[in-house]
Amino acid sequence: MKTEIANYQIKKLDKFYGVWANKDCELVRTGKYFLLFEREGETLKSIFIEINANDDKIEYRTRGMAIFDTSMKNSDVCIYKLPKRKCTVSMASKKISIQENDAVIEELMPSENILRVLTGANKWQELKLVEKINIVNPYQTTKANAQNIGKCLQEWQLGSKLDHYLGGIGYEVIVNTNKHSYIFSFLKTIWWSFIYCRAARIRSNNQGTVFAQNIRMTDRKWKNIYNAYMADNNFETTSKDVEIDSSLFNPIACSYAKDGIYWSLRSYNENIIVLHGCQQKYTFIRPEKSLRSNREWFEYKE
Repeated sequence: MKTEIANYQIKKLDKFYGVWANKDCELVRTGKYFLLFEREGETLKSIFIEINANDDKIEYRTRGMAIFDTSMKNSDVCIYKLPKRKCTVSMASKKISIQENDAVIEELMPSENILRVLTGANKWQELKLVEKINIVNPYQTTKANAQNIGKCLQEWQLGSKLDHYLGGIGYEVIVNTNKHSYIFSFLKTIWWSFIYCRAARIRSNNQGTVFAQNIRMTDRKWKNIYNAYMADNNFETTSKDVEIDSSLFNPIACSYAKDGIYWSLRSYNENIIVLHGCQQKYTFIRPEKSLRSNREWFEYKE
């Protein structure tokens, strides 16, 4: 599929875009965003970085970090206003490197599908490719009918976007691939605050969606809700495809199963699909091709 990708991308960075993981770490890397989850002993961290690239230069701006101490059951979030880190891209025979002041911070071995990343803990994580992301120009998305609900649920959610909350300090970045779903969400007002960061696998058919989280970090202080976990072997878990058992879809509610949460189809028309969430409903709206402002578009793959 040939496309003229927006100028914030560098052609030689295409191979960086995707889902990467190891036992204690997971990274989703796009043309605009770098969202990392990392386990260090009893601590889980999620870091969100914005990316801007053109020519042979790339700029990183760290926007936030959430830190969860699973032993003490507490959390903290740092919202940064740090200056941009200006980096360069270099290519050797078997690897592509991103450097800051001549020091390597990311190193990709394309032939082995291995990415080495220097994390905020000044620790090198070696990650294997789980899913490739192809970034494309905006395209005409499919209208829903009874025979393609599953395809539309997958296709309509594809891409990344960043939204800012009103009435407080915070934002939400969402990245949805063909197989995975990510979020870094934070909001603080004068009365309360919440943090919600997660990595999940997702799959849909014409009866609904199965949602299986392998990493979850949430702290809703006004409701006294706290969760922080990562799968014991995160690479093994996030690499598995979600298997759907259609008999578990409940036409009037969500269902909890060993391998995920079943959100069943509630209603639809050609531009809107509504699913039964757990104590709520989830509404998915078909994105228009003209929606360019803060959205990054990914190629649909069955």
